[in-house]
Amino acid sequence: MRRVTLDEWLKTSPPKSEKRGRRGVRRRPTTRWKLIDSINFIRMRNEYLERKGILVRTGDRRWRIQWTSKN
Repeated sequence: MRRVTLDEWLKTSPPKSEKRGRRGVRRRPTTRWKLIDSINFIRMRNEYLERKGILVRTGDRRWRIQWTSKN
């Protein structure tokens, strides 16, 4: 195997401006109604858990789950 000095290697490699980055994974965009449906489901679930006393508000944007074990 041939050894290459750093200077030789830098001469052969293209500058950073010419290097191309890897493209990200293309995914099908989520439709608007699916996003709205998901948000509504999460809100309804949280309201239900709040009414039952399972989800307790501890701050402006903080919640705590209060578990009660019935054995």
